[in-house]
Amino acid sequence: MAAQNERGSEQLPYEFSNTSLAHLKRDTTEQKRVEACSWLEKAPRVPTTETPANASKAVAPRLYQLRTGHALIGPYLKKIGNRASDTCWWCDRGVKQSREHLFKSSRSGNPNRPTCG
Repeated sequence: MAAQNERGSEQLPYEFSNTSLAHLKRDTTEQKRVEACSWLEKAPRVPTTETPANASKAVAPRLYQLRTGHALIGPYLKKIGNRASDTCWWCDRGVKQSREHLFKSSRSGNPNRPTCG
C-alpha cells in the first residue's frame, strides 16, 4: 500500500515523485524496443526471395505485372480483348506467348525484341 501524506491522500513512492511523465513514457518506449529486439532475435528466419522492391521505379511495375499475369503479353491482351490470339508475335511457331516462353526461349541480346527459338 502506498504511503499517505499528512492530509491523508495517497502519495507516490519517492522514486516516482520527481519523475516527469515524458521520462516515464520514454522509459516505457525504450523497454518495448528492447523486448521487441530480443523477440526478433529469437524468431525463426524465413528464407527470402528476391522481390521487385529493390528494383528501380521503371522496372518494378513491369515485374509486378509479370508476376500477377497483367503484363502486356499475348494471353493478357487476348483476355482484355486487344488481340484475337495469344500466340507469340516474335516467332512464327504458333506458340502461346507466356512468361516462360519469352524468358526461356529468347535468344536475342535486345530485351525489347526477343528472338524465340
